[in-house]
Amino acid sequence: MGFVIFRLRLTVIIAVLLTTSLSAASVGQVNRVSIRVDTSKTKGELKPVWSFFGYDEPNYTYTKYGKKLLSELAVLSPNPVYVRTHNLLTTGDGSAALKWGSTNAYTEDVSGRSRYDWKIVDRIFDTYIERKMKPRKWRAGIGNYGMSRTSVTGAALPKSISSCMISQRTR
Repeated sequence: MGFVIFRLRLTVIIAVLLTTSLSAASVGQVNRVSIRVDTSKTKGELKPVWSFFGYDEPNYTYTKYGKKLLSELAVLSPNPVYVRTHNLLTTGDGSAALKWGSTNAYTEDVSGRSRYDWKIVDRIFDTYIERKMKPRKWRAGIGNYGMSRTSVTGAALPKSISSCMISQRTR
């Protein structure tokens, strides 16, 4: 574990140095920065800020490589890994697309009556649950954080989604 912390510290230092040198070079200034790290001393606990991930393409979640990537992310942290996926309630055919996706959770029939289909959303959340991941501030509609068991339209959410949200709130 000590080597992992050292490696993470070194990565942060390199990132800071690169950012500093790139931003100074971009405005024509040359500022010298000197950073000394004493790896024999401990400052305190390194909080795992890397346990939060988000992405736009929900339909890649349950593909072979989507599951592989999520599995790799899940083991990065001793704490639960939180995922925020966009387009979870976007109407469409469920096809994966770059910077887009859809679950077809809500449609209307020819009479204008609401139709709900949670199959794709359940498949996405099942993929998270299998990896002990949790959704992060699942959102539907404008400004609707911390949803209850009911969606913004009044329809009951699938049990797997609401139980994830409840366990997240009680944490």
